[in-house]
Amino acid sequence: MTSIPVTDVSRFDYVQTFYADADRVNGASDMSVTSINLYIKNVPASSSINTGTAARDAGISITICDVENNQPVLSKCYSPLIRKPASAVYTSTDASIPTNFKFNVPIKLPANRKYGIVIVFEDRFELWYNRVGEKLVGTTLASAGSTNYSGGELFPSGTPSNIPAPISDADLTFDIKVAKYTANSILQEYVNPDYEFLTVTSRVGEFLGGEYVYKETANATGNVAFVAGNNTIIGTGTSFTTALDIGDTIAIHCNSSLVEGFIVRSIVNNTVMTVTTAPPISNTQTKFKSTIFGQLYAKDLVLNKLFLRHSNANTSIKFQAADVIKGFDSGSSATISSVDAFSVDRIKVKGSTSSPAAGSITAVFNVADKLANGSYVYTPTNNSTVNINGNAVQDVDVFDGFLLSRSLEVDNASLYSNASSGGYATLAGIYDINPANRLLGSANVVNKSMVVTANISIAQSTTGLYQAPSISESVLDIYTFQNIISNTHTTLDANGVTIDTEVSPLHGSADARHITNKVTFANNRFAEDIRVFMTAYRPAGTDLKVYARVHNSADSEPADDKAWSPLVYKSNISKFSSTADGNDFVEYELGFPQYSDTANTLPGTFTTELANTIIVAQGVNANSYVATNDVVKIYNPLIPQDYIVAVVAAANTSTVTLGRSIANNNVVGSGFKVDRLKYYNTAFNNYTNDNVARYYSSSLVEYDKFDSMQIKIVMLADTTYKVPKVDSVEVIGVSA
Repeated sequence: MTSIPVTDVSRFDYVQTFYADADRVNGASDMSVTSINLYIKNVPASSSINTGTAARDAGISITICDVENNQPVLSKCYSPLIRKPASAVYTSTDASIPTNFKFNVPIKLPANRKYGIVIVFEDRFELWYNRVGEKLVGTTLASAGSTNYSGGELFPSGTPSNIPAPISDADLTFDIKVAKYTANSILQEYVNPDYEFLTVTSRVGEFLGGEYVYKETANATGNVAFVAGNNTIIGTGTSFTTALDIGDTIAIHCNSSLVEGFIVRSIVNNTVMTVTTAPPISNTQTKFKSTIFGQLYAKDLVLNKLFLRHSNANTSIKFQAADVIKGFDSGSSATISSVDAFSVDRIKVKGSTSSPAAGSITAVFNVADKLANGSYVYTPTNNSTVNINGNAVQDVDVFDGFLLSRSLEVDNASLYSNASSGGYATLAGIYDINPANRLLGSANVVNKSMVVTANISIAQSTTGLYQAPSISESVLDIYTFQNIISNTHTTLDANGVTIDTEVSPLHGSADARHITNKVTFANNRFAEDIRVFMTAYRPAGTDLKVYARVHNSADSEPADDKAWSPLVYKSNISKFSSTADGNDFVEYELGFPQYSDTANTLPGTFTTELANTIIVAQGVNANSYVATNDVVKIYNPLIPQDYIVAVVAAANTSTVTLGRSIANNNVVGSGFKVDRLKYYNTAFNNYTNDNVARYYSSSLVEYDKFDSMQIKIVMLADTTYKVPKVDSVEVIGVSA
């Protein structure tokens, strides 16, 4: 626990320092101070003070401060002042009856350091102390000084800026009470704050980061008036009692250009209410509306996304599609096209924790699961064990998890609910609405889509156990990550043929890809083929598409303008990784295909002749299916591995003229088939030239071999929570 400023210690009567000795707490590295005992000798005869409005008991207040260089540092205290009135103070004639000052929360102090007990009197109290040489009470023995807390000193009355020298031969009589633990455990639940994930359209103006955004609603009945600096709102023709409730939010048109948001503090009657923050200007008659707010904390103008936090949406009023939202500060507006859920695919949890050897902190993460019908449900069995403060980001890969917008949570009774305990263990739902620190919403709102349940436990009962596992703060930082991945990379062309968009040198349609650096071979070094060796996690429902972009330096077209050539799996094409083992990586080998995919197969058959460029069609009008500059494959349907790939130079109803004459005896004769290929500029292993890689330029000039290459890996998945991963990739230019 860190020290905090305590501004009400303007003066003190004593500071008694002490040494927090680890040996006294069984060697623990820290100790949890629960209370302090002081011993009171006398209470002043007149034990009341005048507070300015009424008399009350004079009292004693204490806190604990840091000590640096043997000097108390009153600007660094660990608790606000803890006060006891005179009526609650116990006195004794022999320092036998203590007065206990209990801290609201145990103060965790690192051991083997000095601290000070700061004591403030409101009247002339007298404490028991021990001074060297004076007689001990009830004896004739002279005191040798205090030995209970070595290294302590007593500082007499002063101020934080004027601390006098200590009384070197005296100490107060006091006890430090520290917590001692036995076997026990407790569950602490942490839930998500209230977010809104909005897709918007028709945006006018620029929303400002951090500004509050409200839902545009119809003006409420009646008018309101107010005075600058006064938080009372006076209505005319209004129905505050029936239309509003304490904690509701309203937007008031302070003038023609200024709209301000307020939270209802109290409702006196139908025409009088107070708000938590006074209006900045006066107005004798204007309109107001009952609405909801959210603070803008992220935006993506390209994707038209606005993310809000601190939403106070409820079942009565919430953000919905077609709503208009406006910014209080910017005056910008937009129309909501959808209220979304944020996919939670990976998480990391951080918090201020301490876990000694005798204890442990374990945590389980739950998040709303998206069902096949598009609805959401909180299923306790759909969970993942998470490490608080773990170094690694953990995959949520056993269910399709989502963090819902608050406007979706409020109507979804199948989400997590803790109404029976009157709310959650965190402060979810209570937050500042603006710099004036207004409270918004209710801590007892149910239905949450994200929960982390921490089990804080001591597994054994140990004598002298002074340390326990703990989570110091009331919140955990839960970082959620969304995998940006899609399950499609294709589109239909004008003829209804499915085309791979990633083949284009331009940006494809897949959401996730990795492109390697380009490798250029040394002068006059050319490769005839390519091999890609990839170690990857590829579970069912996912895929990895690999492409190569190759270039021959004799080609005047830039390498960056070349098409991406789809590669084919040469090994393990049907082998998928285990979904139960995220480390089940498989080795794959890929290379060029023998030819491009087929766009369509021409009806009828064709007759070919050796050394001739013309092939003759039977049973088909050839130019109805192919045209000049198409790329075709000609093959024997009985022996499909015998084929040639060629460019169409011309076509008419009865013949197709190829760009070069037929030189393969295996593709000569009648009954041959012709396929029009999908991609004209991708590389392939040329069967008629010992499988040396060939590609066509944009002007359909043939190039064999290549001296530069580059790889693109496209990642595909049916869901965002189960995705492929690439551990390593090796690319080699080889001979055919």
